Amino acid sequence: MANRQTPLLLIGETGTGKDLLARAIHESSSGQGGVFTKISCGLLRSDLSNQIFSAAFEGTLYLDDVTELPSHLQIELMQLFQEPESNAVTHSNRPKARVIASTATPVSLGKNAKLRPDLYYRLSVLPIQLPALRDRKEDLPELMDFFVDRITKRYQVTGTAISPTVYERWSQHHWPGNIRELENAVERMLLLAEDFEFAEETASPSPGDGPETLIRSLSHGLPESGLSLAQLERDLLVAALTKFGGNQTKAARFLNISRRTLIYRMGKYKLRPVESTERT
Repeated sequence: MANRQTPLLLIGETGTGKDLLARAIHESSSGQGGVFTKISCGLLRSDLSNQIFSAAFEGTLYLDDVTELPSHLQIELMQLFQEPESNAVTHSNRPKARVIASTATPVSLGKNAKLRPDLYYRLSVLPIQLPALRDRKEDLPELMDFFVDRITKRYQVTGTAISPTVYERWSQHHWPGNIRELENAVERMLLLAEDFEFAEETASPSPGDGPETLIRSLSHGLPESGLSLAQLERDLLVAALTKFGGNQTKAARFLNISRRTLIYRMGKYKLRPVESTERT
C-alpha cells in the first residue's frame, strides 16, 4: 500500500492519529524523497490549485479535514484529478504527489452532503478506518510506553517503567481525545513527576480526575453548620506531608503549589516537619 500512488481516505475521530498515519505512509513510500505537504482544508477559501502546484509536485499531498473544503474548491480539486486530455492544466504541470485525505466523521453522500460524491469516490479508492482509543484499550500499555520513550528522548532524560497499576487505572478512562489526549496525559505526568518517574498514587490520565473532581464531590456533602477554611487548609497540608513521608517537594507538587509556598503555609499553621525523606 505504501509504495503505491493510490489515493487514500483516512476516517477517524479527532485525535486518532490520522496525521501520524499519513506521515508514516509517506515515509514508507517510494516517494519519501519528496515533500510531505499538509493542507488544512477548513482554512482554505481560494486559490487551491496554486497551493497544490507549488507544494506537491512530488511526495505526498495530505488534505486534512477534506469535508470542510468549500464547494467551489472541491470542484477545483476535482478538475486537478482529471485525465490530461480532459483538463485545461497541461500534463507537465499536473501535480504528481500521492493524495491522502482525512475526515473526522463518516462521509455522507445524501442531499446535504458536505463532500461531492465524485470527489469522494476519487479520494476513497482505499478508505482506512482508524478506531477510537476507547475501542482498542488493549493497546494502551504499548502506546504509553511509546510516548514515554518519545517524550523522554525529546527532553533528553531517562524515563521510567510504568507499573501495571497505572495501566489498569488509565484503562478505566474513556479517552474522548483519543491518542492525542493520551500523549498529552503522558507528557503532563512526566513533567509533574520527580525525575520523570510515574508515581502510582498521583498518576491521573486527566486533569478532571484530580482536585477539581474532589471539590465537586465535597460540595454535595458539606456540613450544615459550616466549616473552617483555615482548618481545612491545615488538614490538607498535614495529609499531603504525611502521604509523602515529609517530603516537602512531593507534597508541594501534589498540592500544586511551590515548595516555598508550602514552607510558608507550614509556618503559618505552626506545622513542624514530620520525619523527612527529602533528598539532599
